Amino acid sequence: MRPDRRPELPWGTRLAGRSRPHFRWKRKLVAMTYPDFSEPASLREWMESIPHQRAIGFELVDIGAGFAVGRIPYRPVLVGNPASGVVHGGIVTTLLDTVGGMAALARQGEFLVMATLDLRIDYLRPSTPGEDLSGRVECYKLTRNVAFTRGFAFNADPDDPLASMSATYMLNTPAARSSPRTHAKP
Repeated sequence: MRPDRRPELPWGTRLAGRSRPHFRWKRKLVAMTYPDFSEPASLREWMESIPHQRAIGFELVDIGAGFAVGRIPYRPVLVGNPASGVVHGGIVTTLLDTVGGMAALARQGEFLVMATLDLRIDYLRPSTPGEDLSGRVECYKLTRNVAFTRGFAFNADPDDPLASMSATYMLNTPAARSSPRTHAKP
């Protein structure tokens, strides 16, 4: 074996007194392209290109001045308890956090890199097995650095929510201020 290559070790293996192998990663600045907020189709395409969102089947249904609506189709792989068929709570959290971020971006009117500062979710009831999850979030206050949102998740009927949320997002994070930005043109 070459001295500059380390052997593949399973996590938890002792290596020179460390509990897991230590690797050094080189950082690269990558210019990203961001969606054009004047085109909802561009936003939908961009959201659905994110690997995690694509894996869970996230769809951006509607977006407007300060609000966003998203949907995750029901699939057995998203079920938390196979005996009941109820979707895992983490999927509900992901839906509400993602839609909340989109609502904050919609209120801002331009793309800004952001981070979730605080996310509170109150689960009101289990989701209905076999039905899609939807979420609607509004951004009700926007300051220079923070966006405040509130919303709810539901199955078929928006008047029967399964979870409510409130969240704050930090806008224009320090990493974003130091990286180059390019805006995508359709």
